[in-house]
Amino acid sequence: FLNFLFEYDYIYRHFKINKDVAIKQEVKPPVIFSDNDIELIISNLNPTANVYKDKFGYFRSPNSNFITAIFVLYYTGLRPSDFLYWKVSDIDLNNRTVAYHSPKVNTYNNIPLHPKLIPILRTRISEVNSGRIFEYTNEKNLGHAFKRFLKALNIDRPEYTLRTFRKHFISLMQKQKMPITMVAKLVGHKKIETTNKYYTYFSTEDMSNELEKIKF
Repeated sequence: FLNFLFEYDYIYRHFKINKDVAIKQEVKPPVIFSDNDIELIISNLNPTANVYKDKFGYFRSPNSNFITAIFVLYYTGLRPSDFLYWKVSDIDLNNRTVAYHSPKVNTYNNIPLHPKLIPILRTRISEVNSGRIFEYTNEKNLGHAFKRFLKALNIDRPEYTLRTFRKHFISLMQKQKMPITMVAKLVGHKKIETTNKYYTYFSTEDMSNELEKIKF
């Protein structure tokens, strides 16, 4: 609490806090999607997947705005604030790249896009023609839509949020042996320590398999 007051200048700091007694923020293991849950989520991201039930009892499908946003989360690991304001002019479909500004860290980035994301973006761009790709006004609106989607799929995991895609992406890249410096660049981390400390995930099975390779 004192650190909060000092950080926002509610009171002046005239002394130093003993680091041995100061309460440190707990770093919890990252939550990532289970294999079954992520497969269910991705398989229902299409305009013919009737997952929602309206007030008349009819089922309806997720719209293109939502489908594209979730696929961007899945294939890039970016923060929602990094892509919600993408414009058609920011995306180079031929070279499979996107240029964007990250408001959280105030950096301008140009990153490659996964080949599987290109036809999804091309379809969405053909619908909007110009201007913004997404209709969401903020991250909260997309977050609510994602929660409704999970509920429709009967996935009862309140810990799943939009940020879970970021952690899932980074963990998957590391599991597939992508250099952590490259992973950090892809997801827009300024420091590799952030990628390693807060987002790296190894399952017990992963560690067991690697341990078996060690010769004593």
